Amino acid sequence: MPKPKRIKNLLKSVAGSDKSVANYTESENLESSESVPPATSESAPAQPTSESERVQPRKSRQSNHYWFVDAIDGEGVSQKLKVKVRDAHNLPTGLRVVVNYDDNFQPIGEASGLLAGVCGQLAANHVLFPISFEKWSTLPDTYKDTVWESVLKSRFCFKVNEDLAKRDVMFKIGKLWREYRCKLWNEFYDPLMSRSDLIKNVPAGLNMEQWAVFVDYRLRPSTVNMCNRNRDIRKRQIIPHTGGAMSLSRRRNNLKIETGKNIGRAEMWKITHKRKNGIYVNEEALEIGEKIDELILTNPKGGSNISPEDPIGVIFGKEHPGRASDYGSGAPSPNQVIGSSAGSKTD
Repeated sequence: MPKPKRIKNLLKSVAGSDKSVANYTESENLESSESVPPATSESAPAQPTSESERVQPRKSRQSNHYWFVDAIDGEGVSQKLKVKVRDAHNLPTGLRVVVNYDDNFQPIGEASGLLAGVCGQLAANHVLFPISFEKWSTLPDTYKDTVWESVLKSRFCFKVNEDLAKRDVMFKIGKLWREYRCKLWNEFYDPLMSRSDLIKNVPAGLNMEQWAVFVDYRLRPSTVNMCNRNRDIRKRQIIPHTGGAMSLSRRRNNLKIETGKNIGRAEMWKITHKRKNGIYVNEEALEIGEKIDELILTNPKGGSNISPEDPIGVIFGKEHPGRASDYGSGAPSPNQVIGSSAGSKTD
């Protein structure tokens, strides 16, 4: 029996590539509050008070085609490599890419970019991570442990505690897995098609049983209501950031190299909400930036120490239970960050 022709929803495909990622996350990523739509208000004139407050130029990669990384073999011998994401799984046996971490347990350097690309590949592999599970948290640990042991640990040498490395990587894969599922739905869902036709319209390479379970989940009234609610929440987020695709940990490390100083999360918030000319993205961002400056003037050390009383904690309130603000995806929990910061004071 001939396989039915797969039909993408062309109206959604033509909607604009710049909005595609936003569409993926708005309906699926229930816990994220950092994705924001384009600004609707005019940019406010705000001259930076010092050169350090200007948005620093990003430290560019050595190449847009390869990641230049350090690798180590089974005998401890190091070497330089240039690797594409698609070739990361074909490294010689025993050779692993070294991933370094900053003081906040976040991956840095070009190796972190390569790792992120590999995580994206793994998240879209429906054999390793089936899309038929409703949530990432309900996907059995067996799947995650298998990928960690057989794929990630054999390809990467994580220069941090293994539990922290695994937590960070699995957080990223989970986020990308949710985005991948939203991408599939946005491309293949058509409100004019019946449930039966939607199930027949299986994306290329995807198991029909998985797709059928996923279709039923997305058509469930509770799921539709949840997506609509998340869409409404997203519309109320009016302060876009200018961080781009580079992770906050990589950008923070690049800024540290360029300026010779550590960048606190208060200053990082200001940097990632300004345009290249040093102007805040809109009036709302300007207002928050001015509040940050006032709090730092009142307590100069508060801008570098991480605590509920630092400028970010005072302005934005209680932390998200899973991560600390302005530390990026997979960031350590507030207790971990605040605890390590508090510990550094007494050492």
